Amino acid sequence: MGSRCVSQKSVKGMSGDEQRQYWFQSRDLTDLDERLRRMEELADAGFVSAYTTLIDALFERADENNEKVPLDQLEYWARRAADSGNICGHYYLGLVYETPEYLQKDFETYMEKSLREYLLAMEKESEPAAQRLLFHWNREFNSSQYTEEEKAVAQANYRDMIEDYLAPEIERLKEQDDEKACCALGQMYFYGIIFEQNLLKAREYFQRLADAGYSFGQRMLTNPLFDEDDEDE
Repeated sequence: MGSRCVSQKSVKGMSGDEQRQYWFQSRDLTDLDERLRRMEELADAGFVSAYTTLIDALFERADENNEKVPLDQLEYWARRAADSGNICGHYYLGLVYETPEYLQKDFETYMEKSLREYLLAMEKESEPAAQRLLFHWNREFNSSQYTEEEKAVAQANYRDMIEDYLAPEIERLKEQDDEKACCALGQMYFYGIIFEQNLLKAREYFQRLADAGYSFGQRMLTNPLFDEDDEDE
């Protein structure tokens, strides 16, 4: 315990460049427990990039040991990452909250939390979060017990639930009307999540980002879908 405290103090006392070097030297350690320990030190010292490496190591160790990722640890570090502004934090919280372990406790509470975390991640330019939210929006109910009509009704009801859960966040984004809002709303119009797909509106949001110097906006504008939309016009 004492040596751990000394190590933490040492990392906290490092300059930003020294912490980056320590992270660079530690991120590929084959000893996953040691890698995790060092990433925890760096995260506690305020080195934000350590969170992504730390969370990746949790998945890698679980895979190596053929076991499940400890959800309590994943939730803890994902929350720390989200609070620090790390792009991966909200996305991983969304994944945690939609696991059976959480949904079985309280489906409505944790599904709402999951969807909201994905939307928060989209504000931070997370395309994986947009894909996950799109998966839920387009979810199909293919149980053999359902008729085609019942499947359509189930999907419509599920979409209504998503709209209800996210309605306050959508209103907040519209009122916020800043770069973060552009990231989220642009992706929602681009993929057709909640809103009907509208590439013109999506382009407007991404162009605002690009004009403000955001590489995310510039990258999204290069999507071939925009070229196809131009040809249709």
